[in-house]
Amino acid sequence: MLVGFQNARNGDYFSGQKKIKQGMGVAMLAFIAAAGL
Repeated sequence: MLVGFQNARNGDYFSGQKKIKQGMGVAMLAFIAAAGL
């Protein structure tokens, strides 16, 4: 039970890291577009 919970948390953490990186990429593009305008 505890091990499964830990694995689930690790999975959420890694998928969260991917989402954070994607979000940062989108934010950078939006910032560059705003600076260009």
